[in-house]
Amino acid sequence: MKKLIFDIQISGHHSEYISHLVNYLCLNKSDDDYIFLVHSEFSVKFRDIVDKAKSNTKITWVEITPEEQFEISKSKNIVYLSFITFKLMDAYAKYYEVGHVYLLYFNTFQLPLIFYRTHYAISGVLFLQFYRMTKNTLKGKLKYLRKYYTTKLYAKNKQIKNVFVLNDEKSVHFLNKTFKVNFFKVLADPIPVLLPENGFNIRDKFSIPSNKKIFLHFGSLDARKGTLEILEAFNYIEEKYISEITLLLIGTASSSEFDYKIKTRIKSITNNNINSHIFYKNEFVSNSKMKSYFEQSDFVLIPYKNSEASSGILGHAVAASKPLISSKHGLIGELIKDNNFGVLLDNITPENIAKSIVKGLNTKFNFNNSEFVLNHSADSFVNTIIGSDEDHT
Repeated sequence: MKKLIFDIQISGHHSEYISHLVNYLCLNKSDDDYIFLVHSEFSVKFRDIVDKAKSNTKITWVEITPEEQFEISKSKNIVYLSFITFKLMDAYAKYYEVGHVYLLYFNTFQLPLIFYRTHYAISGVLFLQFYRMTKNTLKGKLKYLRKYYTTKLYAKNKQIKNVFVLNDEKSVHFLNKTFKVNFFKVLADPIPVLLPENGFNIRDKFSIPSNKKIFLHFGSLDARKGTLEILEAFNYIEEKYISEITLLLIGTASSSEFDYKIKTRIKSITNNNINSHIFYKNEFVSNSKMKSYFEQSDFVLIPYKNSEASSGILGHAVAASKPLISSKHGLIGELIKDNNFGVLLDNITPENIAKSIVKGLNTKFNFNNSEFVLNHSADSFVNTIIGSDEDHT
């Protein structure tokens, strides 16, 4: 059978997931043919992933055209984006006559799958499902209801074989029971085995003294990730602790406007207190350099505001045995609490983050990550996704 892997995003976990699939298919013989439909610049950005598959005749790379990429990227309306992305995927699926499509970002396709019935089976990875959403405001209730009825309607689509939910057994049980289906399944968010970059030392790069603890905020930097609250926390940390801390903000800002906000806040904080040690790099970071950042930092900050979110950053921190600072609410808070992986915030405010940073400085963590890392292997992740449809083919 021909199978289509669809992911035309290029940042964060998207390339990691594709890399896991390619690694697995290169090491395990398959009777199926896999077509990877990816971003128009994928082979430029991730030449190493493409090269790994050169000798595998079962893997075909297809990049969407720059024109198609531009059409997708310029779309600001979520509904319009959903339908044009579906039509793009559907056109390629029909052209290559595939029997199964795997959507590595299922969220975009929820609305179209209410209305369209395809000739091929569909599986996908769902992020930010609604079960854990807060409903204590009118806006929260309306968003919950919108997602509830969207799910109820696409759940009637018989071509959907699997919808994978990251790390969240409670949500999977709720969704299957509520909508009387059995296609929602738990997917362990994979922790990749990475090697650090040779010779890259973050203390040397940023001139960080050995007596300072490094607090890392990594990945996609955005308001919903608590980035600005982390910066504002420096206004609430006592002077005697400021001298013990270095903050690294490393990753890509969500927009040029947010990049400016970060720079403005840093300038304001360092002007008010010259002892504040903050470094910001708005850049794409390779996997090996990312591994170095996690291994060489002391704490990882992930005060995300979406209670329903999972996070690949949690996995990278756990693999490096670095304690996390996060909200106690939602899935991430539950994972951290259940495994004793760090310090939890009651609410995401600068004051609370400041207190948690100080608590982290004064706490000795007994970090046991071996079982969690084992259960979140890349092979387990791939087996769940592409091995899950065997009964349907």
